[in-house]
This record gives sequence, C-alpha cells and structure tokens, in this order.
Amino acid sequence: MKSHAVEVGVFIFLGVFLFCAGLFLIGSTSNLFGAHFVIYAKFNDISSIAKGATVRVRGMDAGQVTGIAVPKTPAGQFRLKLSVDNKFHPVVREDSVASIETAGFVGNKFVNIARGTANSPECPAGCTLKSQESVSMGELMRKGGALVGQIQGTVKRADVAVQNFAAVGKNANRIILAMKPKIDQMTANANAIVAGIRNGQGAAGKLLTDKAVASNVAATIANARQASANFAQTSQKVSGIVSGVQQNDMPNVHKTVQNAQQLTGLTKPWEALSVPRKPKARPTRSVRRSIRRSRPWTIWRGIRKP
Repeated sequence: MKSHAVEVGVFIFLGVFLFCAGLFLIGSTSNLFGAHFVIYAKFNDISSIAKGATVRVRGMDAGQVTGIAVPKTPAGQFRLKLSVDNKFHPVVREDSVASIETAGFVGNKFVNIARGTANSPECPAGCTLKSQESVSMGELMRKGGALVGQIQGTVKRADVAVQNFAAVGKNANRIILAMKPKIDQMTANANAIVAGIRNGQGAAGKLLTDKAVASNVAATIANARQASANFAQTSQKVSGIVSGVQQNDMPNVHKTVQNAQQLTGLTKPWEALSVPRKPKARPTRSVRRSIRRSRPWTIWRGIRKP
C-alpha cells in the first residue's frame, strides 16, 4: 500500500511539475510574465484581426492585441488595445505608425508598429498611434479586375485603331493605283525633257552641249563682273575727288566769301543783287472815270437807254 501511495504521489508531483513548466514556457513565449505598457491604434478596417493577435515592433514579436472596441457610428473607427513589452518602449515613438499585415501570403494577421524618428518623444502609456490602412486581398482582386477591364478596353480601342489604319492603307492603295497612269505620264514627260536636253534641244540643252554658247555665256558673265569692278573703281575715284575738294578747296572758298563780306559790308551775298521796288502810282480820279466809261458794258448800257 505504501509503495502504491508513493507511486501516486510521484505521478501527481511530476504532473504538477510538467504543468508548471509548460505554463512557464508558454508565458515566456507570449511575454505574459513581463512588464507591459498599453497603447492604442484606430483602423477603419481591421481585416479580420482578432483578440490575442500578435503585435510586432519592427518585425519582432513584442506583445498582443488585448482588446477591440467596436465603433458606435458608421463613420467611427475600430480601436485596438495593444499590450507591448516595456523593453520596446524606447523604440515606439509618437510618430510611429501601426498597420495590420499578413504573415506570408495567406498567413495570420498581426499588428506591426514601425519605428519612429529620434526627434520624436517616446509614446507614453495610453497614447494612440497613427495608423495606416492595410489593403485586403478582396480589394486587391477588385482593383485587379478593374485594371483588367481597363486593359481590355484599351485592347479593343487598339483593334479599332488597327482596323481604321488598315482601311486608310486600302484607300491609299486605291489612290496610288488611280494616280499611277498620271505618274507614268509625268515620268515619261520628264524623261523626254531630259533626253531633249542631252540632245541639245532648247536653251538649257544648247548651254550644256554647245561649247560656243557656253563660252559666250561665260564671257558675258566675265564682262559683267569686269564692268562691276570698273564701276566700283570709278565710284572710289569720284569719292576721292569729292573728299579732296571738301578738304582743300572749300576752306579757300569760305575765306573768299568772308573777305567779300568785309569789303562790301553785306552779311548776305544776295543782298547786293536785290533792287528796291518802287511803289505803284495810283491813277487820279478823272483817269479812273474815263476808264469806267470806256468799258464795253458801260457803252452797251448807254445804247440801251432811250
């Protein structure tokens, strides 16, 4: 009996020991026995995150979600209560940003807290962090569907543009085929003109083929150039003569005019040529009376009198 009781006692002791060891391991893994500080984060959509979800600071497990407050109005936000280990307190700043992310492609949801800046103070217990809304897979699928629709519309418009371009090409081919006889005729005329020039027909043909005409044209051009050069030399000579007269003879002319003015006392040379006008003599009264009587209309008036 004593041995049986000892076995039962040992079994119970081992069970209690294993239970305590497992509880300690679980608590140490979940940071249940460490000191924590509580902060909050608000989200419009919590993306199916639940109470007890992991909280990470810069990707490292630092606590868990201990509460979720449901908004009271449609415009309100969900308020998550985050319990974070005290050792991460220096990293969590007032400008840190909380976001809901997914572990892997279809893994569990967790709250990640990004690091803040060194200039920002530490986030005290009870503060509310800034939040960044996450993009769910459903929203990504909706955006992808809208993008696919836009791509399909673009492809359809591109098909229409290609068809229009093909129609334009067909019209251009018809126009080219319609214009081909005229183009051929124009080409034949051009060939005939070139052949005529080569054979010496026309002024251009003679100029290109007849050496005498070409030499005459060259001589005419040379004569024109020589005449232009001679005209330029003559102009230079005339300019030299005029400048020589202005520099050498004009001072003597001015001196002569001044000497003449001093001798005659006239300040203006044309005053010597001016002749004073005599006033016109006014006819006497008897002369004017005789003139009036001698006018034809006076005589006619005298004849008509009875």
